[in-house]
Amino acid sequence: MKLTALTVLLAVAGAATGAHAAEYVAVAGDKATGTFGFVSGAPSKQDAEEAATAECAKDSDNCEGIAVFDHGCVSLARSADDKTYGLYLSKSRAGAQQGAVKECSESGGSGCNVHDTYCAPTDLDM
Repeated sequence: MKLTALTVLLAVAGAATGAHAAEYVAVAGDKATGTFGFVSGAPSKQDAEEAATAECAKDSDNCEGIAVFDHGCVSLARSADDKTYGLYLSKSRAGAQQGAVKECSESGGSGCNVHDTYCAPTDLDM
């Protein structure tokens, strides 16, 4: 499996926009197996990373925090055979979903579809 868009995630991780109460989204993953854990609406960066890592750890022993950020969405797209994926962050739900599908396809995935999308605040672009 191939993880994509990590540099995009890391480049914008922690970027806050506008005047709003902080709500964090985090993603943790095991790059080798393609196992991920997500959390949205956490009150702090630390709480978000710990919760995402714990969620990932339910299915893997090698989870690491990938990104924690405030005011945005992260989407995971997987190929039809579940061997390729794309992970993408955007300030909108639609942007994250489109980016994840594109990353999955550009990594050689066929039939890529959105598997998960998490946003903070949780109602962003509903």
